[in-house]
Amino acid sequence: MQPFSRLVEPFKYHVFLSFRGKDTRFTFTGNLYRALQDRGFRVFMDDQKIDKGKKISQELPKAIKESRIYIIVLSENFASSWYCLVEVVMILDEFAKGKGRWIVPIFFYVDPSVLVRTYEQALADQRKWSSDDKIEEWRTALTKLSKFPGFCVSRYSISPILFFLPLFLLFFLVKKNAFDLIVYLSSHSSSKLIFIVQGREYI
Repeated sequence: MQPFSRLVEPFKYHVFLSFRGKDTRFTFTGNLYRALQDRGFRVFMDDQKIDKGKKISQELPKAIKESRIYIIVLSENFASSWYCLVEVVMILDEFAKGKGRWIVPIFFYVDPSVLVRTYEQALADQRKWSSDDKIEEWRTALTKLSKFPGFCVSRYSISPILFFLPLFLLFFLVKKNAFDLIVYLSSHSSSKLIFIVQGREYI
């Protein structure tokens, strides 16, 4: 039995996880992957789904095209990864095509209001092997991401987010009002949990 299969067609995956492996693969993102799978979501996480012997550069674009929701874990060292920056551009390109897709950024120990400023040094370091045009493309992509509704994570809010985020995504997939769940999150979370929508904070 494929859980929620009718809610993800024609996509292969409910969720695509984008993240900086060295930052969160074995901590937050790994736990989020398991939390989503345990609740029946089909999730793409690079080391879990890419067959041995295949290059990531060949497999990732296909997985991005086959995914409905993109969760991007923007950690402190995210922009130091060339692959992460390329991945974000591909995700935004697919999102622009519509088809009911959704981007959910998770600002992991970073402030969305100064996201690009946080990554300026990492972007500058990318000039060693990338053109100025490519750097500007990545800066524009990160600026766009900083304006998407998403979750701010502190070390005190990790557990509530791992519990409630799968519920939030389910509300989206069944086309219910996700803001109803924001109210639920606010009233049932004992730790500070922030959801940002168009510049406003819901705590």
